[in-house]
Amino acid sequence: DKPLPLAWENITQAGRGNKKLNMMYVPIDAEEDIARAVAMTEEAMSAEGFGLTQRRMMATAVSELATNAYVHATKGAVTIARLGGTGGSGIEVTVEDQGPGIKDLEQAMVDGYSTAGSLGVGLPGAQRLADEFSIHSTADKGTVAVVRAWLV
Repeated sequence: DKPLPLAWENITQAGRGNKKLNMMYVPIDAEEDIARAVAMTEEAMSAEGFGLTQRRMMATAVSELATNAYVHATKGAVTIARLGGTGGSGIEVTVEDQGPGIKDLEQAMVDGYSTAGSLGVGLPGAQRLADEFSIHSTADKGTVAVVRAWLV
């Protein structure tokens, strides 16, 4: 499997002068794939020495983003990368789909807003849980969200 062809290079730069190392790819085609992506995120973070709280925060963010990809686009992909270099160590998780896109991204980032009848806390919650968060969405092409955690 390889990442979906949506152009996401501009928001997935490793940041802090670092390089992406040891990338893992998880296609999201079924609900159990979400759990697999979450578990792989926690395992990668544990191997890097992240504490339990930071691992669970990122796991929750990844769960929210991967669930959105599955619910709104029926499939997507999660890429987990270890970041390393002069700027420190970290983990980057990219969640992408080729769904309908988010019509009003600014509104979608407001707590309580939902187009699916949910609580509407997924995207703003993921933003709060990650050290870094970026998202890009294009109508009829899909959405790409990137969350990063840095080892302190």
